[in-house]
Amino acid sequence: MAQAGHMGQVRWAVWLVLGIFIMASVAYAQDVGVNLGELTQLGSTLGVVTGDLLIIQVNSSQFWDNLDTPADIFLNDLGDVDASTPLDGEVLTFDTGSNDWVPGFATGANGSVDNANISYLNGTLPFTEDQIIEGNLNVTGNLTGRKIYGSMWSHSPVGTIIDLIAVDEPVNITGFESTYNNGFFLNNNNYSLIVGRQGLYHVTYSMAISGGSNKEYVSHFVVQGNELEEGITHHTAKGGASLDTISVSFYTQINASQEIWVDMRQIDTPLRDPTYVHFSLTIEMVDSLG
Repeated sequence: MAQAGHMGQVRWAVWLVLGIFIMASVAYAQDVGVNLGELTQLGSTLGVVTGDLLIIQVNSSQFWDNLDTPADIFLNDLGDVDASTPLDGEVLTFDTGSNDWVPGFATGANGSVDNANISYLNGTLPFTEDQIIEGNLNVTGNLTGRKIYGSMWSHSPVGTIIDLIAVDEPVNITGFESTYNNGFFLNNNNYSLIVGRQGLYHVTYSMAISGGSNKEYVSHFVVQGNELEEGITHHTAKGGASLDTISVSFYTQINASQEIWVDMRQIDTPLRDPTYVHFSLTIEMVDSLG
């Protein structure tokens, strides 16, 4: 009987020691961090952590596309980004100069900026495709680029005769060269330009010309065979060796693939061919009308 009582005391003592050990382990685990090791796989099932979870020495490059460069974050993959209808090509790109994420477009993407202000403060962001900006573009500093422009010119000390056919019948002024063009090209006839893009254009042309004494000459700017009244010049020749300088500057809408030139006619008799020693025409787009 005494032996049975002694065994009961031993069991009680063992359970007491185990209980104290378990309680001490729990208390200790609440105050220390758990080292998971580098690149430890936590598993693909749902886990629950009761209490605080301390994570130190996270290698952020594991979230990048390689060990050196952050990956682009596509806006349409993020649910909480304040951007209306982000396009497939819109991304947040990590700028190593400012050490921050900046908005932009993925390489080769055709982007659109709508109802948003995008500021690039630390360097430039090149676009490799056409960009559409719906709204105003405000630039502080220099704006560089190429405009749409064209030109025709001729200069001859001996002069070039304009061979008139009949009174009040227009003749195209010919014999031009064309040096600087972007969006235009000189036709094989050497008197007209072919327009590459539709738009509103500012046109200027001038001539230094001589003709019969007191003869009346009229020139027009012509678009696809149509003489424009806004592009007309009218002058009376002084005759002899005197040169008359005529010029006109105006705005007009021209469509793509249309042909433009300048003609001249005499409106009185008898007919006398004029001669020009200088001619210059410049045309520049001011509005794409798009």
